[in-house]
Amino acid sequence: MGSRWCSRLRVFRACFEQSSKVEDLEDAISSYHESLTLYPPGHPDRSYSLMNLAKALLTRFGLSSRMEDLEDAISSNRQALILCPPGHSNRSNLIMNLAEALLTHFHQSGRMEDLEDVISSYHETLTLYPPDHPNRSNSLINQSSFDSL
Repeated sequence: MGSRWCSRLRVFRACFEQSSKVEDLEDAISSYHESLTLYPPGHPDRSYSLMNLAKALLTRFGLSSRMEDLEDAISSNRQALILCPPGHSNRSNLIMNLAEALLTHFHQSGRMEDLEDVISSYHETLTLYPPDHPNRSNSLINQSSFDSL
């Protein structure tokens, strides 16, 4: 199931990235949902399925402006983050994805709690990158853009 299923998911995502057809995005979202049934809670690949589902839902929100997609993207990111405790190699990516979704939600709703969570997320990414890490500069830029608020 593992590598063949992962290849299938990559194909759906690649199809959408190449074609920009909504049908390809819908196929990807359906496949990510299906993968969650194949990777039950506790499975090491579940966090990746949740992360990819969240990205696809955020993309669909950008096309449709359906708040349900945005809220589901945030929920999927939060679930994935729970599966990647501090020290997990993918935690920083998940935090950045969550921050992006929360910032989008803030722009839609004006909820200050979302903005506070974005700032908190950017602060956490700084703790995950050592001073010489190539991604640290992005985290510093993101944080500094909100520190003045």
